[in-house]
Amino acid sequence: MMGSTHVRVGVLYYIILTIVILPVISTLPLLYGIHKYGFSLFGLLVAALAAAMPDLDSQHSLINQLNPVTGVTNRIVDIVVNITGFVVKLVFTLGIAVLLFLYASQIINQLNQIQYIKPYSHVITYGAAAVLIVSGIMGESGIVSLPIIGGGYKILLSGIRKAGNFVKRSILVIVYAGSGFLIIIYNIKHSSDSILYIIGALLIAIAIFPHRSFLHSLEGLILFSYCAFYFSKRVGIPYIGNAFFIGYSSHLYLSDMFTKEGIPLSIIPGILKKIGLYERIDKVKFIRFVLQVLSIRLKIPISSTGTAAGKRIEALYVLILLIIASTIMVKYGITLNKIKVI
Repeated sequence: MMGSTHVRVGVLYYIILTIVILPVISTLPLLYGIHKYGFSLFGLLVAALAAAMPDLDSQHSLINQLNPVTGVTNRIVDIVVNITGFVVKLVFTLGIAVLLFLYASQIINQLNQIQYIKPYSHVITYGAAAVLIVSGIMGESGIVSLPIIGGGYKILLSGIRKAGNFVKRSILVIVYAGSGFLIIIYNIKHSSDSILYIIGALLIAIAIFPHRSFLHSLEGLILFSYCAFYFSKRVGIPYIGNAFFIGYSSHLYLSDMFTKEGIPLSIIPGILKKIGLYERIDKVKFIRFVLQVLSIRLKIPISSTGTAAGKRIEALYVLILLIIASTIMVKYGITLNKIKVI
């Protein structure tokens, strides 16, 4: 699903679960008191942030657009790509048209050598120049429809865009992997806090794993949530862990699982395949069964991300959750002025 949808879904599920579900399950011995802090505006913010976090491994995601470092650099790359594409468009249209005008006499002389074309040599030359000018004014759709020139333009423009995506991905890798290594080095020299090692490793994982892999797996949910619960205790705001877990898990099991792409149950089989161990340990029957289970891709293919139909389904999903959340807030007498900030 789209990033904005994830944020909305995470916030709405936070409201629903915090008001209705958590008070019920908190009566269980192991979960006693989990809801006693209620929900707050800060909790809503944490849930919204957590709902967007599984897309940190994508340079195109909403959360990386909002990230001051990756967001600014991505916008700069987009500007450079757009300017380059505009220049290429000018070269392929107005540039060639100018050449046709400058060398019109030579081109007409060459066309006059062909008997059947000779009566139309002027029309062909200046007509081609006019078509190129009009195509340039029309934009990309006008250029790609041109024979030969359109094909060359599409290939070059595709290369420019791929280069832009490569630069964006490289920046993402540098930012997150670099931050992860710096945290680990700092931790080695100053604190030796085990949680900082995990955070550093998670930042590096963001950089090296492809989209919808580690961050969308059960292991990603557990490790990120563990860090959130740890820091919630350190800062003295216990409900932060709850809000983070609800937001992050809503992205995986209450949103992306309903797309045609689905999400991995576990990242372990993928890692074993990358390092060449999967085939070796797969020979043991029990291990083969476990790996087959862990290799399952969870999906209920209702929606397709980015399509018009998918956007309509996402909008309907958010609307239904909004109605449910609003109804619950009215039923329990919760108004905006009663919601705590922290």
